[in-house]
Amino acid sequence: MDPFFFQNPKQTMKHTYILLIILLILSHFGCNLSVSDGETQSLNYQISYNANPECHLLVQLQFEGYSSGKTRMIIPHEWAWQDSYEKGIKNLKLLSPDGQLTLADNGIDYEISHPAGQTIIIQYEVKPYWEGPINREVYYRPIIKPGYFHFIGHGVFVYPDWNPSVTRQIRVEWKGIPDDWQMANSFGKNEREQFLNHSINELCHSVYMAGDFLIQEADIAGFPVYIALRGEWKFPQDELPVLVEKVVYAVRGFWNDYDFPYFLISTIPIDSQNSKGGTGLTNSFALFVSDDHENLDDLRFLLTHELFHTWNGRKIQREEPEELIYWFSEGFTNYYTRLILLRNGLITLQEFISSYNQTLIEYFCSPAINATNEEVLSQAHKDRFIDRMPYLRGDILAFRWNTLIKQTSSHSLDDLIFDLFQEAQTSRMVVSMDNLAMLMKRLVPEGVEQDMERYLVRGETLVPGANDLGPGAVVNDVVTYLFDLGFTFEESDSPKNWLVTEINENSPVWKAGLRKGYTITGRSIHWGQANQPIILVFINDQGKKTRIEYLPRGEKKMVPQYQLNEEFFQKNRAACLKWFGVTGNER
Repeated sequence: MDPFFFQNPKQTMKHTYILLIILLILSHFGCNLSVSDGETQSLNYQISYNANPECHLLVQLQFEGYSSGKTRMIIPHEWAWQDSYEKGIKNLKLLSPDGQLTLADNGIDYEISHPAGQTIIIQYEVKPYWEGPINREVYYRPIIKPGYFHFIGHGVFVYPDWNPSVTRQIRVEWKGIPDDWQMANSFGKNEREQFLNHSINELCHSVYMAGDFLIQEADIAGFPVYIALRGEWKFPQDELPVLVEKVVYAVRGFWNDYDFPYFLISTIPIDSQNSKGGTGLTNSFALFVSDDHENLDDLRFLLTHELFHTWNGRKIQREEPEELIYWFSEGFTNYYTRLILLRNGLITLQEFISSYNQTLIEYFCSPAINATNEEVLSQAHKDRFIDRMPYLRGDILAFRWNTLIKQTSSHSLDDLIFDLFQEAQTSRMVVSMDNLAMLMKRLVPEGVEQDMERYLVRGETLVPGANDLGPGAVVNDVVTYLFDLGFTFEESDSPKNWLVTEINENSPVWKAGLRKGYTITGRSIHWGQANQPIILVFINDQGKKTRIEYLPRGEKKMVPQYQLNEEFFQKNRAACLKWFGVTGNER
């Protein structure tokens, strides 16, 4: 029985008076007593596609304003190293009566003054704010064309400053979509009205498209995975669903986690040459591939890496600031990308070794090789070589720790990952240096705190071990080249164009024909990779467009490289593959 019924009546009356006094004081000072303000309220979006007079989206949003009578509206600004999304938000209006819309103090968001708890209706347009071809610099921005649209929610959705992590009811109604268009997004396929039970974060971290798409379907353990493509491709389009099915099975099989009732992969052609990119989103993956791709081999790594982030980065959350833990979320994901592909027969052991060798070349030739973890944080998104360092450093550290575990037990790095996933599911453990050190202590008695201090905190150089690739490979120092672009540049009349400001007359790019003062209008660059050709398209001093290709090789450098011991491997195939957790005949 509730102990309340046994309280002394005088005490109860006394507590009641005290509570009333507290409520009056809070009310006097204007405190908001509605615990549900912004927590449980719903959002209602109506999104209309308009092709005239220019292609744009018309968005109406309806919601209940704060009981305080002031509600701040969050305007898209930056995401995925892109900024200025607010330039695409046009003609924002307040449609509900008795309110006032004013620009906020940051010059981007808006403040609405309104009657307490009033239903607010706003309207705005989303228009493309860039011109030219779709390339790496712009493909995360909203694409709105005569035949289709494709956008990621971070660049489109305006919303009140409610808790973006709280699950709430969100209604999205689509208008003006031609009947013969295909529609798909992170929450469904060909649904003109959608009732979502998701957070604002999930709403924004999603992909949306409609238009002349070909939508194919793959079946994964009884659940659909949809692949949406548009445009012309050099690779056979029926091969992509086959690859997707293999990769999704492989990644979900690693985690033994198949509970995904719906998944979407959007595929957009881009004009950059020999280029690809993408990002994992809510129930989805947005893929951008240059239309000169003739096969899908190099998409295996990209798809596997991003799908692995469903767990390492989303189901397993990271401690803030997350940049300090990128070595794990990105580097260990790279490690498991090639390992999962090898275990499932999607790459050979030689391809596995070649991929890791490229990591070693990029690492040892990087000008940021000794960047500290604090520099990784402070220079995030400012220095492309520092941005790459967590990917490289974590990858090499994963091999090192796997070897340490195997030398002291019958376990492997898999056990660390699975322990972490279990702790994340049961106790909401996040990825942090302390938590990883604690979990590694179970597998390596002497711990890895010293490794963390040396290689992550202080940025000392990691030297790959002789046994890191098992008994079938040997490591030796070989000659390679430092990456040297060969010229300096500044952005010219368009963010996608570069103006050459200085050029090394002894460089390969000079010999290929580039000169100071030329405008580069297209490029494909594998930053930090001197053995990968660079493709440039530029306008010379006579106004002629020219395409060149060269290797960005600078000074020579000795770096460690692994090589498969072919004779030993042929005699001891099972033992060599067992090191990587391969149990079949995959190579």
